Amino acid sequence: MCYRHLIQEERYQISALLQAGFSQAAIGAKLSRSPSSVSREPNRNRVVGPYPPQVAGWLAAARSQRSSANAGRVPVAAWEFAREKLAETWSRQQIAAHRRVQHLPRLSHETIYRRIDEDKRAGGRLHLALRVHKQRRKRRGVRERRGAAPSPPRSNRTSTSPILMPPGSVAPTRTSTALSAGSSPSTASWKK
Repeated sequence: MCYRHLIQEERYQISALLQAGFSQAAIGAKLSRSPSSVSREPNRNRVVGPYPPQVAGWLAAARSQRSSANAGRVPVAAWEFAREKLAETWSRQQIAAHRRVQHLPRLSHETIYRRIDEDKRAGGRLHLALRVHKQRRKRRGVRERRGAAPSPPRSNRTSTSPILMPPGSVAPTRTSTALSAGSSPSTASWKK
C-alpha cells in the first residue's frame, strides 16, 4: 500500500465516526487506512475536548510547512565546520556525532552527503575528501562468459581421481601397450 497523507475529508469522516462510537479498526476499514493511522490522527492533532477536524488540518499543515522549511536549511557555520573536518578526513558520521555531543546545531550525515553530492555535480572537489569513494563493483558469483567456449555437460565429463605422490618423486607413466615377457595382462609394467 502506498503511503499518503490524510486529506481534510478523511479527517471529517474520522471525527464523525469517532463521535458515532465506531472503533479505530472499523474506521480504518471504512477509509481503507491502517487502524494505527486512525488512532494517531486524533492523538497528534487534538487540542482540548473532542477531535476537531478543521483544527487538525491546520496543525498538520503547519507541521508540514515547518518540516519542509527546515529540511534544506543548514547554518553557514555548521557547513564550514563540516568542510574543515572533511578536509581532515573525518567521516560524515564523525562530524554529525561531534556536533551532537558538543551540543552544536545538528547536522545529519545524510545532509553532509547531499551537500557533497551537490558540490560534485557543480564541478567541486569536496567528494575527493571522503574516506571511501564509491567504486563500481564486479558482481560476485558470475563468471565472465563472453568469448569462452561452452563447457560440456556434467554427465559427459570423466572423473579422474588424483594420484597422491610423496614430494620429490616422479609420477609413473604407462609404457607402450606391449607387455614385457613374463608379466600377465593384469599387471602392466610401470616406469619410475
